[in-house]
Amino acid sequence: MTTTTSKFNHIKSISLPRRSHATTRKIEEAINNLKTLKISNESKIETMHDGLLGLEELYKRVNDLLNLPQTLQFFSQHQHEKRVKDLLDKSMRLLDVCGTARELVLQCKENVRYLQFALRRSKGGSTTEAIMIKFASSCKKIKKEAKKLVLVLRKLDQETESIFNG
Repeated sequence: MTTTTSKFNHIKSISLPRRSHATTRKIEEAINNLKTLKISNESKIETMHDGLLGLEELYKRVNDLLNLPQTLQFFSQHQHEKRVKDLLDKSMRLLDVCGTARELVLQCKENVRYLQFALRRSKGGSTTEAIMIKFASSCKKIKKEAKKLVLVLRKLDQETESIFNG
């Protein structure tokens, strides 16, 4: 009778790196698209619009990720409670930023409409100049607020990274 030893039955396994979930890759793409937007002194409403569309895409992808069974299971574990609370806080702040950005875009549109209306009505002269000055002033205020929002977003990004890395 022959007996086989356990050393011949040993099976080797290889360990391959885990692939990112498709939703995670889409989130990374949305973030990278937002990071590539150029914000300059000559920023136009189109750039703000593209940024808001990018935020909308990111929001949808994050929502998809949050509804995955693995994510829901992770959030249900008590050992991750502090991280979950921190992430919820950051999410609420991000929603505030998005709401403010939306208000800025609406204000910008309203200013353009007012300018168009006023220019059609006026025949030139000092009233046209006053309208243009008011419009330029309003644009400066909007740009200043938009820059503040960018700083808040950068800070949120750093804080969120520290949650996962720390």
